[in-house]
Amino acid sequence: MPANLFEAMYATAVGTMPSDHDGVDQLLRMEDDVVRQKVGDAFIAQMQNSARVQVFFASPENLLAPIPVKQNQKDWIGEVASALVALSLGHTSAHGFSASVDLNNAQKFLNSNLIPSNSDFVAVPHCNYQMLFPAYCQTKDTSPVTFQSFLQRGKDQQQKWGSLLAKTLASQTMSTRS
Repeated sequence: MPANLFEAMYATAVGTMPSDHDGVDQLLRMEDDVVRQKVGDAFIAQMQNSARVQVFFASPENLLAPIPVKQNQKDWIGEVASALVALSLGHTSAHGFSASVDLNNAQKFLNSNLIPSNSDFVAVPHCNYQMLFPAYCQTKDTSPVTFQSFLQRGKDQQQKWGSLLAKTLASQTMSTRS
């Protein structure tokens, strides 16, 4: 019998609450490969939706594009998108498009901005990863369980699962050191 209203609602929606063992096992088996793919998809959508280049894309999908928190990140995304469009135009010989852009300047911009030492290059995907992780980090089961399902269980349940997971990881670490 569920201990509280939340557990009763969860049991109705999902079937049953996992046991402590099963819940920790689900958390340990979660993988982030789908999250990483979605981060790339989100960055492409963010660039397509940038006001600087949006006119080049007929109907960009905005569903997976979390908006960066900081305005400078939004600006940086637009600048990268503009440089990529310029680079593409610079390599297009039809209709004289290549003469309309400074190909070297676009390439220099990309070379200096798409590197790990650029703070926006690191911050934008990190922000996207954080926003997408709960919904897309999941088990590889036939009916995947997402990390979000553990977050939706309320603060008490979040603390319970966090403590159980930490205890399990600590005991595994200690047993591998022995």
